[in-house]
Amino acid sequence: MEEYIDERISLLSARFQTTQDLARKKQIKTRINLQLSFKEALSERMLDLQDVNDSLTTRAHKLKLFKRHNSELRKDILATQNSRQELAFEYDNVLAEFDMEKEAFEATNRLSTSMFDIQAAIQRGRDRARGEGRVDEGPDIPLSMFLANVGRDVGSLGGGLLDQTRRFNGLLEKAADFLEGRA
Repeated sequence: MEEYIDERISLLSARFQTTQDLARKKQIKTRINLQLSFKEALSERMLDLQDVNDSLTTRAHKLKLFKRHNSELRKDILATQNSRQELAFEYDNVLAEFDMEKEAFEATNRLSTSMFDIQAAIQRGRDRARGEGRVDEGPDIPLSMFLANVGRDVGSLGGGLLDQTRRFNGLLEKAADFLEGRA
């Protein structure tokens, strides 16, 4: 655009040089000044537009960097949330394991206390029997062996009461299947 204006000014300047008429020279001089003013205003507007364009380019670049940084922060937040979830799961697992160990410990404690109470009761009974003159009373075998015998007699292994009950239930089921098959 500036080239066109410069060309126009040089054309008008050439006319100004060749024209002899003063009124015509005055008109050409006014046109030249008008073209120069227009060129100057156009240059200022172009510089303003260039500044705005540079500013927008800079801001677009900053916005792009901001969005990239925002995306990285979002990824960090998600990673932190995943890490927190993993820690929560691990904490829950440790807590569950602790609860199981605590329950096992308490069960062992209750069993130990019960065994101690039973042995203390047996000892008190023996002491009372000795005080009353009944020295040879009491079980013929130690308590641990007695409990093992009772467990074996009641248990499901080796023909205990539970094993016999299971076998009897199996026979009843076969009989029921047979009867239902005939009916």
